[in-house]
Amino acid sequence: MRSLSRLALPLLLSLPACTAILGSFEVDPTLNGGPDASSSGGSSSGGDGGSSSSSSGGDGGSSSGDAAAEDPKNCGSPGHDCERGACVKGVCQPYTLASFGGGTADLSVQQGGGDVFVIERPATLWRVARSLGPDGGTTRALAGQFGGAYEFRGVSTHPSGPDTYLLTFASGSTQLRKVEAGGLTPFGPATTITGTDVAITPTKTFFIALESAPNGGAFEAKSAAYTRIDGDRAQTIAAEDNFVFWSEQDGSIHARDPANATTALVASAQGKVRAMSARPAPALGQFDLVWGTDSGTGAVRTCTFRAPIGPCSSPVDLASNQKTPADVLVFDKRVFWIEQASGTVASCDFGDCGKTTIVHAKGEDVPSRIAADGRAIFFITKSELRKVVR
Repeated sequence: MRSLSRLALPLLLSLPACTAILGSFEVDPTLNGGPDASSSGGSSSGGDGGSSSSSSGGDGGSSSGDAAAEDPKNCGSPGHDCERGACVKGVCQPYTLASFGGGTADLSVQQGGGDVFVIERPATLWRVARSLGPDGGTTRALAGQFGGAYEFRGVSTHPSGPDTYLLTFASGSTQLRKVEAGGLTPFGPATTITGTDVAITPTKTFFIALESAPNGGAFEAKSAAYTRIDGDRAQTIAAEDNFVFWSEQDGSIHARDPANATTALVASAQGKVRAMSARPAPALGQFDLVWGTDSGTGAVRTCTFRAPIGPCSSPVDLASNQKTPADVLVFDKRVFWIEQASGTVASCDFGDCGKTTIVHAKGEDVPSRIAADGRAIFFITKSELRKVVR
């Protein structure tokens, strides 16, 4: 998502263990057309475990007499380890993986067992081990405090490899930088556009800018130059298989089809689109795009596109009454999202959201970004990186 080259000395910190119960996995009817979800925000003292029809997170209906219902090493089933999280009624609870005094801005997770990257405002990039050892988690500053003139705007990791890119901004200049062991290596030249978010596909890197045409919109980043694709006053971006989608301030969503190098208006009148995520659909040549919008009562919405991409005639609401859907993610056949007003982190099966919704956390302190791997969900709050085992 967020110029002169400058490297920072690595800094090792050992964070104390921190376990907290901020709610539990549960089916929440307010996420699918019930009363306004903002009224259901839980407190930081925990909540009821509820039942769930989803296989993610264990058996929410375990009885209080069942030892597995409270055993964090065998939560709901043998060997289901919650790590530092508690186990409540057979489901794992979130816990704090790392804390940041300056506030958080973005995160990204390396797939295949790598680390988690977190931006601390205004200009520090942290690499965090995704699991806590006996003495707490270890963080390492890959790029230290650059000073008040610098901002780190977004970080994104290659979907199938270790490459990670950071979008930096300083003194009216944007630069995309590759994160490497020794620091940050410029990827492409500095430019006067105001870059705000970054997305990576297996073969291409994109970012967007919040400026008016001809400087704003979506860009493709190459080592020698940044090429403007199209658009005006872009807000969010998503990319999949070299297709790039972006939203604009007028509530429209656009897509770039690499096969014929054309841009299509795929949806309009979507309100403020706060986040997007894309994935290949089961059918060959199709893509599912999911976005969070505050239009009406707020919703997490999806549409399936076919190449060549054209307008979406009938978007589908996966979850309604989502007042401020701050982030969305499609991963491993599930849709994950953050409803910021109530501090809720939730997910559902992509094909049957109404029956499989799970609330992973409630009452979180201004959650803003979410990521996942095959085992866990990661999200950032105002000042923490939180983790919950799926």
